Amino acid sequence: MENEQLLMALSEMMDQKLEPIHHKLDGMESRMDHMETRMDRMEDSMDHMKIRMDRMEDSMDHMKIRMDHMETRMDHIETRMDHMEDSMDHMKTRMDHMEGRMDKLESQVSALRAGQLETSRDIKKLSSQIDKANQLALDAWGRGVENRKWLESERKII
Repeated sequence: MENEQLLMALSEMMDQKLEPIHHKLDGMESRMDHMETRMDRMEDSMDHMKIRMDRMEDSMDHMKIRMDHMETRMDHIETRMDHMEDSMDHMKTRMDHMEGRMDKLESQVSALRAGQLETSRDIKKLSSQIDKANQLALDAWGRGVENRKWLESERKII
């Protein structure tokens, strides 16, 4: 029995020596549980953040698609604007040619006006000369008639 008591005493001594270690281990276990709880919460937060980041990434992908679509539309608009600019350049060239032709026409019209004025003056001169010639012819005819009457009357007298 002595061995048993010795064993018991030794066991009690060991228990007493291990008691603070058990107490420390219990405290460490409690702290580990607390840390595990915090880690679980952090993991939940990280999962929530991952979900939010996935949503943000989806939104960014959607925005990129929309931006690509907008870029395509802008390229199309730019192409149309280039065509319009080419058309406007062509129209400007045609307008420049038309302006040149109009300047030429204006010059010709001015020349025609000057010619018309000269022709009008010439017509007035001719008209005046014709009037004078007619007047001379009438005078001559009138004198001829008078002379004939005079000659006839003279012949009757003779």
